Amino acid sequence: MDTTYDVRIWSIQANARAGGKTYTVRWKVAKQRWKRTFKTAALADSFRSDLLAAARKGEAFDLSTGRPVSMLRASKDMSWYGFACAFTDLKWPRVAATTRRTHAEALTAVTTAMFTSTRGQPNGKLLRAALKRWAFNTPAATIPTTPTTSAASYAGSPATHDPCPRCATPGCSDRSSTASRSSSMAPRPRRA
Repeated sequence: MDTTYDVRIWSIQANARAGGKTYTVRWKVAKQRWKRTFKTAALADSFRSDLLAAARKGEAFDLSTGRPVSMLRASKDMSWYGFACAFTDLKWPRVAATTRRTHAEALTAVTTAMFTSTRGQPNGKLLRAALKRWAFNTPAATIPTTPTTSAASYAGSPATHDPCPRCATPGCSDRSSTASRSSSMAPRPRRA
């Protein structure tokens, strides 16, 4: 990772558009200019303040992303699919069978809605069945003879989901967070 301390942060730029005003934070790392647009001035100001604070603390900025190193550490996120599988593993041992089914159905609906690409996507019915019966079913996912389908492979592909920023720890809102398989809360390995 290449870093630099050569950073310049400019004031927030207001943009008048047909859909309403937007606000852009602009900054330069080494010779590369970066910008990020927000819907509200408060969000833009908050992001700009984070950049300024990092620069004042003397943090290095990454040349490939334009962000401070501290922001990069915070953005090492898992995909939505990985988070959903870890959530299933976390909740499985303590919930009733009906709740498990409800969780699987809800996670299946949300997961299919969050796909970023439909390229190579299998039949919708097959995809939902694979998610519900194997991906979001802890005992079935751990059996070595679980059928590997193109639907399950597609759903688990990192290219089909954006990172989920606040999903690094599935038990973050659960007071008694004990994982069923792993204390590190890492998603279970999926068959390709």
